[in-house]
Amino acid sequence: RNAAVFTSFAGKGVIPEIIDPVKERARLERELAKVEKELAAIEKKLANENFVKRAPAEVIEKTRSDQRLQEARIAQIRASLAAL
Repeated sequence: RNAAVFTSFAGKGVIPEIIDPVKERARLERELAKVEKELAAIEKKLANENFVKRAPAEVIEKTRSDQRLQEARIAQIRASLAAL
């Protein structure tokens, strides 16, 4: 029951009997809040018409890439929380 659950781009894994599920849930919830805050900042930047008009295409693409990465990270964290 008290297993560490982790997800990565390579897949999902479980390490049995090594974690305190209460502490792990708290850690994941803190991480989720941090990543959601970062995503909100990225989305705010992309919603700014002046930023989108004036920034070089490479910067816009990098920002959109960062947005996709944060969205994927949020999905991973939520999957880990659901597995606890």
